Order: sequence, then C-alpha cells, then structure tokens
Amino acid sequence: MAIALARQGCIVILWDVDEASNLETLKLIKSEEGKAYAYTVDLSATEVIYSTADKVSYNLISCGDKFMFVYLQI
Repeated sequence: MAIALARQGCIVILWDVDEASNLETLKLIKSEEGKAYAYTVDLSATEVIYSTADKVSYNLISCGDKFMFVYLQI
C-alpha cells in the first residue's frame, strides 16, 4: 500500500518494527522518485512511539495541511 500511495504522489512515512523490511520499502519508493521517510519503531514501547511521533511531526510540516494515517497490521 505504501508504494501504491507513493506512486500517486503521496509523501509516505513508514513505521515498522522490522528495520530491513522498512528500509527495503523506502528504497523501492525512492527508486521510483517517490518521497518517503522510514522510522523503525517498537510499537510495544510507549515512550518510543511518542519520541518517534515527535520526529515525524517535523516531516509532516512538508505535507501541508492534508495528510492521512493508514495503519496496517499484517
């Protein structure tokens, strides 16, 4: 889904506990001239989630006032 959204011109912010998978998705998006940011996040650690959210908020500034969060659990 992240790659499909990037192909439509969306700026994609990737969160995943699996760093290798996350970086591979980032690489695929960027190879097609898409814009994305990847964060490795342990979703079982509340402090890590909040800390990463602070970092992500900086990236969201470049998105303007329209953005969407999509949560996929596989």
